[in-house]
Amino acid sequence: MKVRKILIMDDEQSVLDITALLLQHLGYEVLSARDGEEALLLFNESNTSGTPPDLTILDLNVGHGKGGLEIVGELIKNCPDMRCIATSGIMDDDIIEKCRSAGFTSSLEKPYGLAELKQAIDAIADN
Repeated sequence: MKVRKILIMDDEQSVLDITALLLQHLGYEVLSARDGEEALLLFNESNTSGTPPDLTILDLNVGHGKGGLEIVGELIKNCPDMRCIATSGIMDDDIIEKCRSAGFTSSLEKPYGLAELKQAIDAIADN
């Protein structure tokens, strides 16, 4: 799978901005959302225009609105081949299993840097 466009969702503006910069540095087109509702809106607009994201990176817990666990099912329903990476400050075995059950492809514990982000994307692209 070739990854060209990535939708990221995080309620922390600094995390959102840094992740977007890292992804752009790696050569990806980036869509950024602050919560699940905005992520669904961006996804649907992109999907309707015929250029849906190839991958999403979703924060599990947001301070307001829907988090990644609440929207991943809808994304996959609208695009069954969608690959989704869950992010959170805590990724224990229970949370990772809950993510897998919800439909996430993989997970990435915050804070992460360029190397970890690239590795997570490459692992999905190789599948």
